[in-house]
Amino acid sequence: MNKIRLIKSEIDKLPKPKEGERAEYFDKKLPGFGLRVTKKKKVYFVLGRVKGKLVRYTIGKHGLITPDNARDIAMEKLVEMSNGINPNKKKAQDRVRGITLKLAMDEYFVSRPALRDSTKKGYKCIIGKWLPDWMDKPLDEINKSDVAKRHLRIAKDRSTVMANNVMRTFRIFYNHAREVSDGALPETPTKRLSQSRQWFPVHRRQTVIRESELNKWLDAVKEFSNPVAQDALLLLLLSGCREQEILSLLWDDIDMRGRTFTIRADISNVNGHEKVGQKSA
Repeated sequence: MNKIRLIKSEIDKLPKPKEGERAEYFDKKLPGFGLRVTKKKKVYFVLGRVKGKLVRYTIGKHGLITPDNARDIAMEKLVEMSNGINPNKKKAQDRVRGITLKLAMDEYFVSRPALRDSTKKGYKCIIGKWLPDWMDKPLDEINKSDVAKRHLRIAKDRSTVMANNVMRTFRIFYNHAREVSDGALPETPTKRLSQSRQWFPVHRRQTVIRESELNKWLDAVKEFSNPVAQDALLLLLLSGCREQEILSLLWDDIDMRGRTFTIRADISNVNGHEKVGQKSA
């Protein structure tokens, strides 16, 4: 263990490690107070134990904070640790207590890089249309009563299906924020909908076109004045694709000679040409 006096004159003389390597130095006077040095930066930290478990807390970058200020913070955090408080958990909890719905949504998207742009767009549309007054509101100020009232209002103004979808989307962002905060937020207020059995039952559509009805269906499609709509409906029937997959097709996706067309992984990525498979036309 390298021990030095963590003062500016000593720190400025420390050698820079090679790229990808690091060195750590501990203060001679304050146990646990240290400095991590890499080729590009020097960062103060403090090591201590919370209920027997070793905890490392990052204080700040040398140059942005002085050694004396860093030492004061280290002493403060060591006191917290001796009292059984994990400063990392406390920091996360303090930050999330004021987090708004908009910020929680943005952070959820950052944590899910594989989430399709079309899915993100759908979430933003739902929240922006039905919960616009909640966007800049801290999550811990949105209570069970707020959720129950808005759920019923959306059902009245639009539909029971939309009411459920809005609150399930809200629950996604809330639960993610609660998880990363180590429980700083109370349980999701959508619990009220389960406890009071307020979720609306959603029945799957049972209507199908029977084989004996196909001729009537085809005759009805042929009467459409819009030939594009005719082609889209026929392609939906024959390919088994989803509606949006067919409606978002571009000419570049269609091979008339090979009698195939390509469905994109993300229908909003029309410039990236991200493909997942081909269908025979």
